[in-house]
Amino acid sequence: MNRSFHNRLQLVAGLAFWLVLAGWAISGLLRQTAGRPRILADLTIALSRWSAGSTVQTRAASDAWVLLAANDPVFLQIPDGRIIQVGNVQTAFGPTMDPVYTKEALLRLDRALLASCCPNGFQLECHSSGEALSGVVETLFSAERRQQIAAILARDWQKFGTEMTVRMEPVVRKGAARFATTVESELPKVLARRREDLATLADRYQTEIVRQKIVPLVRREVLPIIEEEIRPEALELGRELWDRVSLCSFTWRYLYDVSPLPERNAVRREFERFLTNEIRPAIEARTDDFVKVTERVVARISRNEQVRSTIRESLRSAAADPQLQQIILDVFRESNLENEAVRNEITDWLKSDEVRDVLQLATARFEPTVREIGDLIFGSRESGISPEFARVLRTQILLKDRRWLMLIPNPAATSSPATAADASATVTLRPAATGQAFPLRFEALEQSPLTQTVAPPVVPAEKPKSSSR
Repeated sequence: MNRSFHNRLQLVAGLAFWLVLAGWAISGLLRQTAGRPRILADLTIALSRWSAGSTVQTRAASDAWVLLAANDPVFLQIPDGRIIQVGNVQTAFGPTMDPVYTKEALLRLDRALLASCCPNGFQLECHSSGEALSGVVETLFSAERRQQIAAILARDWQKFGTEMTVRMEPVVRKGAARFATTVESELPKVLARRREDLATLADRYQTEIVRQKIVPLVRREVLPIIEEEIRPEALELGRELWDRVSLCSFTWRYLYDVSPLPERNAVRREFERFLTNEIRPAIEARTDDFVKVTERVVARISRNEQVRSTIRESLRSAAADPQLQQIILDVFRESNLENEAVRNEITDWLKSDEVRDVLQLATARFEPTVREIGDLIFGSRESGISPEFARVLRTQILLKDRRWLMLIPNPAATSSPATAADASATVTLRPAATGQAFPLRFEALEQSPLTQTVAPPVVPAEKPKSSSR
């Protein structure tokens, strides 16, 4: 009697436990789907089908290697446009449950959904969200989010921008002047340490560019242009000077210099007189003509395609020279980044009272802006984390939503053995041609009650005691 009573008591206790557990699960489900009866109905139907064993195993094969793991979801876009999960990867034939590169996988799919949505068979596309940082940035800073951030910045800059510009401009100008002065004073020392490298580079350019390219170019293209343009003026000037020169005067002075007379240099004095009194005035009178000739020469040289292409090629080869790039990088690094005097100057400038006042003003003006942008990107205690940050947490921290398969129904005119009724058929699996976000979105609409702030109890102020006389 006691044993049967004890058995009945255990049965009642176990039944009560499972009823409480089921009631708790149902109540939680109802809370999560409150106001969304369609989601609850779909979830109930899917659970009933899955628990009743209305599934089919299908083998998928791919010509290329794809990354899969057990329990990766399989999605299908139904006719009303919604994307629902119709199964998952049962195994990717790897040694563990971790993702592996494979060419085949075994799937478990919902038989009823396949029969209704894919009567002519289907194919599978393998998608991956990737692990690159660019994906995180794109998720957190979508086009809509960037527009919202720009609107916030524009709004607050319109309010405080003029004030900040007026306060910051003299401070920044003074800091830039101090920085430039320090770099300018240290630059000769840095160049002196690189003198040998610069001399080696100059010698190489002298051989490779000047002698091999520039000198032949000048002989071939530049000198003929100069000769052609200056020849008429030079001939006219020569005829004019020839008419003025006195051969008899130079001849008698030459004979006087070679004679045994005591005085010498008569020819040199005559030539200096002729240069001062004849040649120089003639050249000065033709200054405008020579200026015009020079302008025509420069214009023709600048339009010459051979000259232009050679100069472009020389500049391009010099700019792409690894030795020159390394020298420039070393000079910049030693004169700026690794310069102790520059660092000390910047440190002193940042510690100055004027910079500190400007930073305090900027903090007071734009700290609410930064907080608003942070709440927009990551969420707040009042509204919970943002949907974008929730997706990043699931992908990067929980390692979820990284891989999935999309089931693509075949057109009506296509017949394929991969149907829900044929479990032995092999479905074609191929990597997706274009990137796509994870089909399901977890919006983080609710907040844990543990994070809700509770106002401290209000303690009534003690009334002052009345003094009695």
